[in-house]
Amino acid sequence: MLLSGNVQAQTPWLDSLYVRVADAKVERPAGNDAVVVFDIEVFRPVREWNNNDTTLGSSDFVFGKSEKDLTEVFKSVQVSALHPQINGSSLSLMGRFVLGRVQISLAKLGGSSELKLPYREWVKLCQVRLPLKNPATVELGLVWDRTATGLITARNIPILEDLKEDLNKIPDKILNFEDYASSQTVCPGEEFFLFAHAVSSGEALSCSWHYSRDKGATYGPLDGNASDWQNVTGQPFQYRLSGEYADTLWLRGIPADMSGVTFKCEAEDVTVMTDKRETPGMVIKVLPEVKVALEGYDSKGEFESNLGVSGDTARHCPGEKARARVAFYDIANVSQLDDLKNMGGSVHIAYRWINRLGGDGRDTLTVELAALGLKATPWNGGHVYSSDRLELGLPEDGKYYIYRVWTDSCSLGTVLTEYDTVVVKANTSVEYEFDPIDYVSGSGAINVAVGLGIDFKIGDVELKDPAIGTLAGLDYVAGEGKVGTDTLLYTYHSGGCTVTASRIVRILSGKHVAIKVLLEGPYSTKADSMYCIYESDFPILSDKYVSPYSDGKEWTKPFPAFDRRVVDWIYVEIWDYPPHGMGNGDTRRGVLVDSTSALLLSDGMVAGLDGKKYLTFNHLKNNDYYVLVKHRNHLPVLSAKSVTFTAGTIGAANTIDFSQKMENAFDIEGNVSKQKPLKNVSGKCVMYGGHINGSGRITVNDLKKVLLNMSKAGYLNEDINFDGRITVTDQKLVNTNLSIYIKY
Repeated sequence: MLLSGNVQAQTPWLDSLYVRVADAKVERPAGNDAVVVFDIEVFRPVREWNNNDTTLGSSDFVFGKSEKDLTEVFKSVQVSALHPQINGSSLSLMGRFVLGRVQISLAKLGGSSELKLPYREWVKLCQVRLPLKNPATVELGLVWDRTATGLITARNIPILEDLKEDLNKIPDKILNFEDYASSQTVCPGEEFFLFAHAVSSGEALSCSWHYSRDKGATYGPLDGNASDWQNVTGQPFQYRLSGEYADTLWLRGIPADMSGVTFKCEAEDVTVMTDKRETPGMVIKVLPEVKVALEGYDSKGEFESNLGVSGDTARHCPGEKARARVAFYDIANVSQLDDLKNMGGSVHIAYRWINRLGGDGRDTLTVELAALGLKATPWNGGHVYSSDRLELGLPEDGKYYIYRVWTDSCSLGTVLTEYDTVVVKANTSVEYEFDPIDYVSGSGAINVAVGLGIDFKIGDVELKDPAIGTLAGLDYVAGEGKVGTDTLLYTYHSGGCTVTASRIVRILSGKHVAIKVLLEGPYSTKADSMYCIYESDFPILSDKYVSPYSDGKEWTKPFPAFDRRVVDWIYVEIWDYPPHGMGNGDTRRGVLVDSTSALLLSDGMVAGLDGKKYLTFNHLKNNDYYVLVKHRNHLPVLSAKSVTFTAGTIGAANTIDFSQKMENAFDIEGNVSKQKPLKNVSGKCVMYGGHINGSGRITVNDLKKVLLNMSKAGYLNEDINFDGRITVTDQKLVNTNLSIYIKY
């Protein structure tokens, strides 16, 4: 609430008004242009006002759109009074464009006539009509300009309490989809349906369906009149259509090898406009039919090396059980594995054994699919997935085999197509590999025997190739800055067996660096901040966000909590020397030491997936490195000097800020070129926007990519300003930066 200087301090502050937009809609009168229509209403929440002034004086109602000139969207501003006293002797009404914004003004005309405002009642002041220049525009939507909108009483007292109901939620198309099916998972061959409900202001709405087998690259049509089951030429599935506009598609008979087939619906209404609207692709994931096998092993290392060998042998010491694990074969990728787990319920494994004396027994292992935590192991050009939850403890020597595997989900029931056998034998000499452990150098000693479950003696431990760490008893120590791998060998006795074991110790450095960098495309000079990509547009695999860069890092939704929002993924590389040398004539080339995908926050800080506003690298031997920052549609930038990486707290030594000083960025040509390594925008240094094809220079090829994808929406490299859609703004950014090139 605003305070006025002409109100005495001892007078209680009572004057206030709420203002809102009401009854917003889009009209298309016959033969005329589409028009955005809404009312402006006010509400007085208090009974008494200062000086008993219940009148409305002069006021301005101002609407804008961030970085948008509304004269490009609307033809004119038309206002009409809804309160009977407006346009009388008290107040006049006027609408116009001012500096690219829409302004509606009430002005006092003088005289004694007053516009009375009742207590606790919404009062309609006026109606606003904004004819669109383009009826199919996607730029509809207005927001209150809170810095320009003002209200005063007849005694010139400011009374604005709150502005409500922006117009951003007006439908952005005359023809659009109000609801459609999401992608779904089905069992092989089962019957299911997709729907796409469209709305239109016309009277001849139709919906046509299309399908694709190549991830949406090309689509083939489906007959729009098929009310009975129809075959698709060259395809194994059938379909039929229902609904008033054929907007429900029924499907059956899709086999497992068609997992990934995509459908979409295209709506059209020629009475409204000549262009069409279509849904995003609806991807059908078909649950896989998998093979299972029983694998015997002496250690985790042996298990992984002998996958797929029929008739494996598992050995055990006297008094111990042999270990064997059930594994899933013929799963092509992680997505197919997720489809399997999405079935829900449990997997049941029934197995039988025959011992050396001819006796036999049967048992069943039941595990929830969602709790498996399956691990992938490469095998025979594909992968095998296994889990500790599917491990069987086999107590007797003899033969074991699976005779049935089934799930309690999907109408097809069993997923077993073949079984495997394991032979269990006693042994007096066994070799084990214990799980590797990670150790941060310089952080003190660690007990390398913890968790092994064996009775060690000091003399049982032998260190192999002690190039990095030292061993004192069972404690292992590695010096500061040392990285690499040590292998520890153990010898001990258990259950009458002489056992040898090994454990790998991976030495990590745990060095930190803090980076701040700004991207030109989403950077706002007014806010001194960057716009963020819509969270729904980020690449997602199942329930995980996926980095678009080469390391393909994943993070389960949502992103870690920061004090700023996530702008986008960004990629950071660590080099021991500039990639292309220090300057012209320098033949030395840098070596890439480490790299990672990270998260760029709206204030420019680069954060890790661990929730810290700095990055940690585990494979750095020395202290000083060059930092190279890359982004999928901006030119990369390299630090001008090497940065000191430390294992301690973040400070000036291990912080690089590319946003404040141009000289913080590497410039291989120095003063020879007028081009700077970063772009100066209102005193801030930003990475050049428009580098899409990865050539190292912003060229007409980058511009062509923007033009070819104009108006497309989503997470796209051609969307340089991150507003979720490719527009002329992105085209202008590329045009401005043509011929700019990398400076390292």
